[in-house]
Amino acid sequence: MNLMELEVERQSNPVDMIEYVASNNDWSFERSGEDEIAMTVEGRWTDYHVSFSWMEEFEALHLGCAFDIRVPDIRVNEVVKLLSAINGQVLMGHFDLWRQEDVVIFRQSLLLAGGAEPTNRRWRCCFPARSTPAKPISRHSSSSSGPVWKRRRRWKPCCLKRSARHKMPTTPFSSTHPVVLIGAGNMGGAMLSGWLKSGVPGSAVIVVDPGPSPAMLATISEAGATHLTALPMDLKASVLFLAVKPQVMETVLPAVKSAVGPGTVVVSVAAGKTLDFLERHLGKAAMVRAMPNTPAMVGRGVTGAFANSGVSDQQRERVHSLLRVSGPVEWVPAEADIDAVTALSGSGPAYVFYLVECMAEAGRKLGLQADLAMRLARETVAGAGELMHQSPDDASRLRENVTSPGGTTAAALAVLMAENGMQPLFDAALAAARKRAEELAG
Repeated sequence: MNLMELEVERQSNPVDMIEYVASNNDWSFERSGEDEIAMTVEGRWTDYHVSFSWMEEFEALHLGCAFDIRVPDIRVNEVVKLLSAINGQVLMGHFDLWRQEDVVIFRQSLLLAGGAEPTNRRWRCCFPARSTPAKPISRHSSSSSGPVWKRRRRWKPCCLKRSARHKMPTTPFSSTHPVVLIGAGNMGGAMLSGWLKSGVPGSAVIVVDPGPSPAMLATISEAGATHLTALPMDLKASVLFLAVKPQVMETVLPAVKSAVGPGTVVVSVAAGKTLDFLERHLGKAAMVRAMPNTPAMVGRGVTGAFANSGVSDQQRERVHSLLRVSGPVEWVPAEADIDAVTALSGSGPAYVFYLVECMAEAGRKLGLQADLAMRLARETVAGAGELMHQSPDDASRLRENVTSPGGTTAAALAVLMAENGMQPLFDAALAAARKRAEELAG
């Protein structure tokens, strides 16, 4: 395609233009919605993923670039800290790591200005003529008008095919099919941050909260998301995500009922609030009841979820993609199982934190300084958790690996594993938690 043809098409949606160019150059691509397109370049050493999203409110294209890299689990946190330091110095754009099918992905995201009526000069940078095939450049300028593609002479046309192992993540969400988040507290805010990092465009997210924190307002603003204190009556959500406390759910639901349309799936993370309860206030709809836990705030949570019969496979996958940003998602076969999930993993982090307190106090009673005992207990539990996270062995095998016959660990475990030791305490504790979840259901 030449610049004359581009000039004819320049008034159309820029993503349509990108698809036109891709088709004309025999590049494989995947179109997701009116305003998004994704392509994958199979390279010699790795696959490069590129996606474009048209952001109408900014009259700009959002460009996402990613490639697979190998980062050992033990080094991921160090790399994340390094990228965080880099992001603090980047004027425009963002670098991060995320996981897809246990492969670490490196991604850069940019906002490219001037997409509505591109000049010949700007589009000459973006799209080469067919006679001079494009080669993806591995380093991208943070300038808003910098080139996305660079001309290379004497290169064979690059064949853009879908990777057999990974695809550039596309999103079913857009400004016309938004994710509506009700409540931007600790859990809702953690989910929002995860969605944005996973590729959900800010323009596709509406946050409804009467008083979010200044930090959350900044996150919403920087992502280009919309903050409202109340929902307009004509808005219909693709996903209505309820992240408010169970105690206020009954007050909140009447105000959000108008956002439930024929294609909406409702997701609730409120403990104890059943799907029957939600249906009484919102009417019959596709609904998912989910229970994440607080490690979701650092991307290391786990979520149990149950979907009612109204949830289609497509809607379930849509919800799964939103929940998995904070960690693994486990779907349970019965709604009653969610109360047990709440007792085990939903409340579980508090049990672990209390274990740290108990260990530190026991250390203090043995003569250690209180602050030293707390540091030792805290790092022991954190390190043991990371070891278990990275090891293929189950918990009992890891315990046995630490326990020498007749040693100090064996002496302590003889007390903890006695008939009146930890197991009956946890049995009683989880039973009490599940009972309370059932009471909250009313």
